[in-house]
Amino acid sequence: MLYVLANIWVGWWFLRALSRKRRGFGAVVFILILFLAAAFPVSYYFPALSWATSPGALWLTGFPSILILVLIFDIADALKWYRRRRIPVYEKPRWIAITLVIAVPLALSVLSWINARTPVVVEYNLDIPVSEEVYDGLPSKSLKLGVLADAHIDSDFGTENLRKAIDLLIPENPDAVIFLGDMIDDDALDTASLRSIIRKISPPLGIIGILGNHEYIIHRTGGVENSLRILDEMGIDILRDEWLVLGDRILLIGRDDYAKEHVLGESRLRLIELLSQIPADAKRLPLVVLDHQPFDLNTPAREGAALQISGHTHNGQIWPMNWYISLFFDNSSGYSRIGRSQFVVGSGLGTWGIHMRNTSFSEVLIINLKFICE
Repeated sequence: MLYVLANIWVGWWFLRALSRKRRGFGAVVFILILFLAAAFPVSYYFPALSWATSPGALWLTGFPSILILVLIFDIADALKWYRRRRIPVYEKPRWIAITLVIAVPLALSVLSWINARTPVVVEYNLDIPVSEEVYDGLPSKSLKLGVLADAHIDSDFGTENLRKAIDLLIPENPDAVIFLGDMIDDDALDTASLRSIIRKISPPLGIIGILGNHEYIIHRTGGVENSLRILDEMGIDILRDEWLVLGDRILLIGRDDYAKEHVLGESRLRLIELLSQIPADAKRLPLVVLDHQPFDLNTPAREGAALQISGHTHNGQIWPMNWYISLFFDNSSGYSRIGRSQFVVGSGLGTWGIHMRNTSFSEVLIINLKFICE
């Protein structure tokens, strides 16, 4: 409702800004604004109107800045009214104001479109303390992880981003590549093509992944089992509340996603239950947890995780959604720590809904772990 009222307000501003003499043209602009406001949500629910997706996405991306500029100009008008005790009436169109209200959001939308399709490498260098006994037994004192979160590949978007991401990973020579869930948004994918892209890189410790919520709520039939089939065909080894020792250097636990309970009515295992199943020799190694959604960071900290890597948030993807999601996560993007436990939340490679991004880069994470003796 607030979104509808805000768009009506913007349309009314254009009616006023175009002056009395151009009210007919202003009415056309007003109707166009209402169409743009409805275009994306309507096209999302009605595939036959998919042609409206792109103009609707441009409007949604630029709308917050349009609203701010309109607010600034209306405040200025209110100050004029306060001084003169009359509402300003514009006999000529306010071309400078109109140009700013159109040009600034349009430029932001274009840059957001480019940004969503231009992955960059974001690197973290983390010290991982271990006991002297463990340190002496490590085959290497470092471990490099290439991490991709939230690729959101569907039939229209994501494949080319994945290709670019793998091309960025190849010269980094990671020991392992990890996919953090929400890899796919559709089950009508060319898995052979996606597998060929992924297999351009051959990390010595393998290609590992976990499920995200979108693997459970995939839009077509088949649900999570179909998602698992697709990911297997793509050559990704999925951990679902499972563990492995990676390179004799870390104990890696891949969590099932919270969506399992909402979709299947089955709870995922608690972290303490997973740890109880692991032999003591493996638990001597530093614990790294992969968990798609970065809720409840206190639990892995309490269970002694050296590091948890998550995705899911997209850092809001479109401003000001980054401010909104920060209300729900202790860490909605980037690095944080609780006691001795460290946390990295990636902003993601792909996009969801609107194929735009302006709150962060399209990320390819490189996480360099350096083991230090306590």
